Amino acid sequence: MKKKIIVGAVAALVVAGLVTTVVLARQPEIPAVRSMSLERVDLQELVEISGNVQSDEKKEVYTTLSYPVQDIHVKVGDKVKAGDVLCALDTRELVSQIEIRTAQLNAAQTSADDKIRQTQTQLNNAQSALENNLNPNLLDSEASIARASNALKEAQITYDAALRAYNDSLNSADSSSSSEVSSSSTKIGELEIPVSRYGSLAMPFPLAEAGVPDGLSPGYNGSIDINLNTSALEFEIQGLQDLLEQLTGLSSMSAMSGLGASGGASTKDLKDVLDKATIALDNARLNLQNATNSRAALINSTNQQIQGYRDSITSAQIAANFEADYLQLQKLQDDLLRATISAPISGTVTAVNAKVGVPGTSGIMFTVENLDRLKINTTIKEFDIGSVALGQKVIIKSDATGDEEYEGEISMIAPTIKANSQTSEFESEVRVSSKNTGLRVGMSTRMNIVTNEKKQALAVPYEALAYDDGGADIVYIAELQSDGTYTARQIPVKLGIETDFYIELLESPLKDGDIVLLEPALVRDGDRISLRDRNAMDAASANDVDALLGMRPNR
Repeated sequence: MKKKIIVGAVAALVVAGLVTTVVLARQPEIPAVRSMSLERVDLQELVEISGNVQSDEKKEVYTTLSYPVQDIHVKVGDKVKAGDVLCALDTRELVSQIEIRTAQLNAAQTSADDKIRQTQTQLNNAQSALENNLNPNLLDSEASIARASNALKEAQITYDAALRAYNDSLNSADSSSSSEVSSSSTKIGELEIPVSRYGSLAMPFPLAEAGVPDGLSPGYNGSIDINLNTSALEFEIQGLQDLLEQLTGLSSMSAMSGLGASGGASTKDLKDVLDKATIALDNARLNLQNATNSRAALINSTNQQIQGYRDSITSAQIAANFEADYLQLQKLQDDLLRATISAPISGTVTAVNAKVGVPGTSGIMFTVENLDRLKINTTIKEFDIGSVALGQKVIIKSDATGDEEYEGEISMIAPTIKANSQTSEFESEVRVSSKNTGLRVGMSTRMNIVTNEKKQALAVPYEALAYDDGGADIVYIAELQSDGTYTARQIPVKLGIETDFYIELLESPLKDGDIVLLEPALVRDGDRISLRDRNAMDAASANDVDALLGMRPNR
């Protein structure tokens, strides 16, 4: 009986086990899904680049002067200020050239100035003599004109008297009355008047009466000698006086004889006197014309001489233009200043190539760099160039500085693709903004360009993102039920900034603290779920592995 009870009990247990197994098999499996609590994070869209550190301000110092280096004042690593002497060239030969050129130029300038001064004095004297009527040659010329004018008047009077006597003789040839002879003698006696009236040749005679202009040419300087034959004029005047005396004597003879023209001075004698008076008158006119012409020639020659002085001054001034020589001298003096080689900027001497005794033109002598201002030469791929702009923030790291991060910004982007570039890249520069960094010239760096960023944004990892049947973006959250279990709930979202691990949620009903499922491939909307820690690794499915690696599922 006891055995039957035991067997029955066993059978009941078997039946119960079978029933339990059937019941459990009919209940749905509840997946354990990794999850995270939704929180706000700082997001940055980045473009990765790399490059080498360079100085942002670098000057290579060289010279075009071929003089050898005399002294070097700095070494590599020295800090210098702009204008500090780096080295000096041997300028002894240059100084000697400057001294010789200066002496030669000063002597030439002094000689030229003296010549101009002397010629200017001659010009001033000539013009002053002309303006103040002090030229001795001009005074002699005017005196000669006055004498010639007086001689012409005397000749004219003598001629007129001889002509009257001759005419009277002809008229009285047929009359022998004493009254007529007396009348003739009286007329001839009048010839004494002009001799006494014009006997003084020093008497001034108006030049206008001789056909000579009153004014003088302004160019006259009185340097031309006009040799009018004053003795000849005196001789001619004396001859005229003698002729008048002869005529007076003939008149007296005719009066004393009472014979008229036939008994005294013959008509022939009077005709001879008239002929001589005619010749004397022509000579006097010619002499006056010659004197006038001589004066005109004197004035013309004087004007030419004055113009010659002016031309000489102009030529001397042109010859005294030593501008080219002064420029050459100035160049030598500039070379002397440049022979002291100075630092063009403040910074650190990073290279010294100059050597004592070697000409400065052998190449780059020094390199000075401002190590407080650094830049990084880099390139940006064509794929990324559309999202990169000048001034964008750059995060800089280097193997030499470990995890330390420095800031910079994009300071240059080439407008064209790098020449001979096989990967279509644009040359660019990053200026380091951080101060007192551990970066050094030549170091390699890794950089991220921040093309977009948002502070405290709601964001989920890529592994939390899924799609609904229509292809729209969704995420799943764990919704707590009254019995303490969780249900997967599908939430539509709109996306914003994407980083390497996170994507921003622009529009969604989600809020801080919501539990987001990180394995959306394991659930559907409404499924009951259990939660696992976010960091749990389940390599059972490829989807899980992809999600953990941050790979976004394909649509």
